[in-house]
Amino acid sequence: MEETNFVDLDGFDVEMGEYEVVQTQKFDRYMRIETGGSIGGAPLVVGSTLYFASMNHNIYALDAVDGKELWRFEARDRIGGSGPVYSDGMIFAGSYDHNLYCLNAKTGELIWKFRTEGPIYCRAETDGGTVYVGSKDRNLYAVEAATGRLLWKFTTGGDVASMPTAHEGSVFIGSYDRNVYRLDAGNGRLIRKYPTQGEVHNLNRFLIDNGVIYVTTTDNMLRAFRIEDGLEVWKARIGNYGASSCPVKDKDRLYQGTRDGDVTCLDMNGRILWKFPTREVVHIPLVNGDHVYFGSGNKLLYCLDMDGKKVWTFGTNGSIVLNPVIREGCLYFGSWDCHMYCIDTSGNLVWKFRVEGEPSYKPPSYEAFEVRIKVEQEEVEELPKKRYDFEFHEEEESASTYKSEITYQMGTAYIKKGKYQIDSDRDALR
Repeated sequence: MEETNFVDLDGFDVEMGEYEVVQTQKFDRYMRIETGGSIGGAPLVVGSTLYFASMNHNIYALDAVDGKELWRFEARDRIGGSGPVYSDGMIFAGSYDHNLYCLNAKTGELIWKFRTEGPIYCRAETDGGTVYVGSKDRNLYAVEAATGRLLWKFTTGGDVASMPTAHEGSVFIGSYDRNVYRLDAGNGRLIRKYPTQGEVHNLNRFLIDNGVIYVTTTDNMLRAFRIEDGLEVWKARIGNYGASSCPVKDKDRLYQGTRDGDVTCLDMNGRILWKFPTREVVHIPLVNGDHVYFGSGNKLLYCLDMDGKKVWTFGTNGSIVLNPVIREGCLYFGSWDCHMYCIDTSGNLVWKFRVEGEPSYKPPSYEAFEVRIKVEQEEVEELPKKRYDFEFHEEEESASTYKSEITYQMGTAYIKKGKYQIDSDRDALR
């Protein structure tokens, strides 16, 4: 069973003063997800073949039309956000076992593997001749696609849990040292770095558009940097718990998923146009035609119109971590319930494929953050020993019920394990 400990304070109005959300520890929960059959990466469709990976160590190839298994390849450890990447008849995927694998896309046979010094969590990137992949060992590696030979590596000051982005002779990579780096794709030489105020943890490519790169971090900001000189063009607050993905663009709009559980639509200057709440983590939307599709930690796949109004939902029995992909009128996506799903664009099930294993355990979604209520000193002096307890319940269409107990006492309140608690000694005040 998945644990939730998020409370939407933006929609919760009590006379308790202002609040702030503070990151109190390294955001590393993704490294502590256990082995199981859950699917945490986005699938890939090439022609009529669907590729995806699971926390049960396997990479799968299915017939995209009927969901029949074509082949599977077993790594030596979990494969999380590092879903398959395709180039020139080869599939590339990294694993927690420290290896980047290159497989024959038709047969699943191993062509080569390249070992790093740490787990690989995020998807690799390829520009054809070179594959780029980051590792928890703080390095970005450039590997020759045909042979697996190391071409160069670049060392950052923190974990690399960021998908690289190749663009016009450069490769961009984010790091937990709170920087995004622009490197020469040919030799790994540093060209420029873009400083942020939070850990960079992106599960998709950076959006690069019209000379601007868009970056999200755990400090809750979406930033737009001018590529050539590193100037911050604008920044916009997109939530309280940061983001683990970069925005996607459609026409003159940006669509951003947040750990607060919102899909946020912004204009190209960072002004928020609308938000759609799900109350659980949302990562990467898919914009196709006149609709926006995305999964949520609340176990639903959503379809919205371009004004942010719900069209339909499709329910599963687990979190839907990453974005669906679309092919010939069908949406493909994985769930934490150990199934790969194919549905049509009206939300009707076409087929589903069950992988081996039970749902993987993952640490609480918001454990790295605390919500602190700021109480003015005068209020504390007036009510030193009084206590107010109450509960609120909210019903969601997913049939999940969210419950929190709120307690106001002398001291500073914060969220932990799904409840407000108090830094002061509760028993002493009773």
